[in-house]
Amino acid sequence: MQRLQWIQLGGHCDGEKDVLKVAIKEAQEESGIKEIMPISRNIFDIHVHQVPKYKNEFPHIHYDIRFLLKTNGNDNFKINRESKELKWFGKDKSKLPTQKKSIMRMFDKWIGFILFSK
Repeated sequence: MQRLQWIQLGGHCDGEKDVLKVAIKEAQEESGIKEIMPISRNIFDIHVHQVPKYKNEFPHIHYDIRFLLKTNGNDNFKINRESKELKWFGKDKSKLPTQKKSIMRMFDKWIGFILFSK
C-alpha cells in the first residue's frame, strides 16, 4: 500500500552552496511558475528529521531548509513530472492537508510574519 504525504516544493542542493538559489529553482521547476522571488534571503525555518531506509538509500538525517518565497504577478501553477498535485492554501490552518508539527510550526511563524510585517 502506498502511503500518501504532503510535501512542500523543494529539492536537494547536490553540491550547490547557495541554498536559496536551489529553493527558488526547485520551486520554479516543480510549480511551473517562473516568476518566484524571495520575501527575504534569511532562512525562515529548519526542520531536521530522520529518513528511513528506502530502496537503495540508507537511513539518514535530512535537513529541510525553508525560505519564504512569493510569486511575482502570476501564481498559476502547472502540474508536471515534478509534482503530482499542487494547491494554494490560505490563512485557515484547519484547511491544511497535514497536522505535522513542523508544518504547524512553520504555518504559525508565517502568520506571525504577516501580522508583524504590516
